[in-house]
Amino acid sequence: MSNPDTARCFYTVMRAEINQHLQIVNQVYTLYLAGTSALFAGSMNKDGNYNLLLLIPFLSLGAANMLVSHERAIGSIAAYCARELDKFLSEEKDSVVQWDRSESVERFKSGHYASNRAGALTLVVIPGLAALLLNGFKTLRALSWSLPLDKVDNLIKLLAWILCAVCLYRAASLISETAQFRKELSEVPNQPTLGPSS
Repeated sequence: MSNPDTARCFYTVMRAEINQHLQIVNQVYTLYLAGTSALFAGSMNKDGNYNLLLLIPFLSLGAANMLVSHERAIGSIAAYCARELDKFLSEEKDSVVQWDRSESVERFKSGHYASNRAGALTLVVIPGLAALLLNGFKTLRALSWSLPLDKVDNLIKLLAWILCAVCLYRAASLISETAQFRKELSEVPNQPTLGPSS
């Protein structure tokens, strides 16, 4: 097999890998939103326990970790196709410009990564923040707007809020760092190559 043929085989496998990662990303969003919806519903009904809301920031961090793992893999695979496989694919006489190196992708690249980051922050971090604030409001209202720290329950509650806030901060950081990582990976010079990538 020639180098271009081998590269084409690798390209096909890598494209299938990207599609698999994209499906998992969609599943993570679906499961996370279903879980947070169930926790919100369970805590808001008449007999509900509003302390269930404190689970949502932990779910936010878990979802963010899973999402950024797959987003980084997608970015790395796309960069591999554009930078490394492209050298061999472009050796062919009738090679086609690869998506990651096309002028079209250059036109929407910066807006794409910004909107991807904004969407992930909205779907993953905002529900956790809303849950934390709602739990704090309900707790303080139940305690007549004071949280005396001489009681163990209240100290535990305060520590839980702090831990939830740290989880949300870390989730937001991971999402932002990954958007920047993907943007930097995509910044490669344009050269002709084969078919669409990520």
